[in-house]
Amino acid sequence: MIELTKENFSEVYEIINHLTQELRNKIPSDFVEFVSKNKDNNYVSEIDFTKNINEQKISKETRAILAIIYRDFLCTKEEKKKLIKEDEKYLLELEKTKSEKYSQDNLFKKDKINKEEVVEQEQTWYPVVVKPKVGIIKKIIKKIISFFKG
Repeated sequence: MIELTKENFSEVYEIINHLTQELRNKIPSDFVEFVSKNKDNNYVSEIDFTKNINEQKISKETRAILAIIYRDFLCTKEEKKKLIKEDEKYLLELEKTKSEKYSQDNLFKKDKINKEEVVEQEQTWYPVVVKPKVGIIKKIIKKIISFFKG
């Protein structure tokens, strides 16, 4: 799960503002307004617009937002279909991996342990002091006695 911060929105907003007018017009104004409202106005990003986006030091969350912007607004319909298919394929593989890893058969399977690889750990024993439980009546009697003594 991705957790977005105001800094992520600041970086995205700055990148949107550096797009050509043609590309910027493809992004819905309400989306740009949403990004603008959620950005940190005091954040100064380290984006160098002379470099490729892959060379930038931006967070994975910012990259995820940019990928969504590209997929939903900027790419062609053919590219969008291809990206959606790739996402679905990735999610299916991820689900398959999870189901194999956490299947009932594998969950309770004991790993075979090679006795030669097991290193015995030194055990240190410490004495444990067990205090006897004092009943409520004994506590009351002690309190009364301490009241008369002191």
